Amino acid sequence: MENLPKASRIKFVMTNFKMYVLSPDVVQTLFKTEKTVVETGKVSNSMRSSIWKNENGKWRMIFHQGTPLDK
Repeated sequence: MENLPKASRIKFVMTNFKMYVLSPDVVQTLFKTEKTVVETGKVSNSMRSSIWKNENGKWRMIFHQGTPLDK
């Protein structure tokens, strides 16, 4: 909490969201993110994938991967 006031402000945008049903209780999401550090204007992009499982009526993420797109 002490570092929170010192932390950079981040703008986070998600685009190209897609969801694929793998089974009645499992889905995969794919999307692109763009993260901008507001103070510096530095932008980084990544592709992200998550697998979600429905357990007892509650969706829970069981896997997540982010792959940077920047060089």
